[in-house]
Amino acid sequence: MSDIYIVTAKNFEQFKQRARKLKQSEKIPHHEALERVAKSLNFENWHQVTVAAAETEAVENAHRSGLIIALDVKDASEYDFERDGAFVEDLRLWRFCEAELFDDYRLSRDDDGRTFESTSTKEALLEDFQTYSMNVILYRYTRNDFPSSVEDAFDMSRERCFFAPLYVWLKGRFISVFDYLSEDGKSMRW
Repeated sequence: MSDIYIVTAKNFEQFKQRARKLKQSEKIPHHEALERVAKSLNFENWHQVTVAAAETEAVENAHRSGLIIALDVKDASEYDFERDGAFVEDLRLWRFCEAELFDDYRLSRDDDGRTFESTSTKEALLEDFQTYSMNVILYRYTRNDFPSSVEDAFDMSRERCFFAPLYVWLKGRFISVFDYLSEDGKSMRW
C-alpha cells in the first residue's frame, strides 16, 4: 500500500509562499526553493507535492460541493458503486468528513435515550468512535452531473445497493440518512 498524502489547497498555497520567501532570502532559483520546501515536509520532491495537491483537490471539491456517500462496511460489500466509475472509495475523504461523523456519533443516543457523549469519558468516546469508524467506507462521486436533491442522491445509491447509506454529503450539506428518513413526513422505507 502506498502512502496517502493530503495537501489541501490552503496548504499548497502556504508551501508555495514558503518557497518564494526561501528563494528571496537565500537568493536561490525558484525550482530549488520548491524542492527544499518539499524535502522539509518529508516529500521526495516538489512533483510529489503537486500530485498530492491535485489528488486532494478532488476530495476537497467533493466535500464542499459534490457528493459523498458513507456505507457500513458490511453493506459496502453488497454495493456495486465502483462498477461504472461514478463512485470511488477514497481514504482521503476521512480528513474532511471525520469531524462531522464524530459529531453525529457523540450525539447518538443509546437505548435509554442518553447521548454517547454523556455516558462516556472523552477517551472512551474517542476510542469507541475509532472502532465505529473502521466499519464505515466513504465513496465520492466522480462525475459533474451532481444530483439536485437528497432524494436524487438516494436514488443514485438505491440503483447500486439494496441497503441505505449511513450518511450523505451533498453540496457541502451533511445528512444522517437515518435522521433524514425519520423526519416527519418522510418515509422510513428505503
